[in-house]
Amino acid sequence: MRLHYLLLLWSVLVGGCSGVGSSTAAAEQPPSEEMKKLLETCRGCHKAGPLDLSANSRSELRAKLEVIRTGKKKHPTDMSKLTDAQLDEIAANLAGKK
Repeated sequence: MRLHYLLLLWSVLVGGCSGVGSSTAAAEQPPSEEMKKLLETCRGCHKAGPLDLSANSRSELRAKLEVIRTGKKKHPTDMSKLTDAQLDEIAANLAGKK
């Protein structure tokens, strides 16, 4: 049992096979140019006024983005090809967490 914890700690420290260490580094990266364009598109309508999303939590925004991506809710922007990681980053940025 103790060996398991040591191996888990080692994988976190060196960013090993679990990927835990590498995801932290990726989250600290500034948004790419592609992501900046996506966020500008979102903020065009959702920055202020009745469509302001900043009061929503990250998880609420992520759930809303997933509903739009799957086509269950209509939206003027096609989000069908966005990845889970892109939706996560958009939700984090719109919620003011990044």
